[in-house]
Amino acid sequence: MYSFVTVTYNSVSHINEFLRCFKHLDEVPWQLIVVDNASIDSTVKEIEQSKVYLEFSDRIHILEHSLNIGVAAANNVGIDFICDLGLTNKNKIIFLNNDITFDRSITKLLCGRQAILSPAIYDGFTKSIWYGGGSINKTRFMSVEHVTDLIVPGVNETGYAPTTFLSVELDVLRKVGKFHEQFFCYYDDADWILRARNAGYRVYVDGRVTIQHFEGSSSGGNRSPFSLYYLTRNRLMFISRHSNKAYLSLAIIFLSVFIIASSAREKNKINYLYNRFRGFLDFIRGR
Repeated sequence: MYSFVTVTYNSVSHINEFLRCFKHLDEVPWQLIVVDNASIDSTVKEIEQSKVYLEFSDRIHILEHSLNIGVAAANNVGIDFICDLGLTNKNKIIFLNNDITFDRSITKLLCGRQAILSPAIYDGFTKSIWYGGGSINKTRFMSVEHVTDLIVPGVNETGYAPTTFLSVELDVLRKVGKFHEQFFCYYDDADWILRARNAGYRVYVDGRVTIQHFEGSSSGGNRSPFSLYYLTRNRLMFISRHSNKAYLSLAIIFLSVFIIASSAREKNKINYLYNRFRGFLDFIRGR
């Protein structure tokens, strides 16, 4: 069984196109767990009225929350739901955004033998490479870096893979643990990947399989107040969880200088600096 977990939040603009992708999965057994984080638009209604839901209502489970509990916590809700079904360790959970599209070739990835596996990812807007592998660079203060210039054919080991589309064997989740919920959104996947690697697991990207990612459809893009805040706060939280105090102190100095210097390139400097330093200060305060 392939269990897909996606977290929705005001996803009405793209949810139907996402759901239509599941019609390509006629060759494999699947179920979709939708964890809705208190959407205030018609996301849930749109799902329930979609042709895909009406055709596969026995395979699509909608779990609604009255509060926005964040992506990390919502993914954990999906994990708990699947574990309660009593599936075997080799069954796979696929964490995926719903601002993506994929075709029939994704079944190659689902049937892969690797315990942690991601497809290559294209930017759905520009058609450029968004992810062809990645790394967590400790020399640049735990920066999460994507390979964006080349997709290598075949299945290759990589240092980082995003939960934009990530296939994980249930046994791995039981040993590594769930997502750290304090991240809320952003860096929760990097934190989990690093924990998995530290536990001895290898991470792979399948260059034979590609998906399209329409980034920012729910968050407003990486320059929205939401993204600027959480990318800043969570970067520091990620560093603090995987390094010592001396390294964290250097990172705080480096990131402070970087935020100020990079603001010169921003069109809305006040918005950029305010939300960057709001995230910065909330990390320091432990919020």
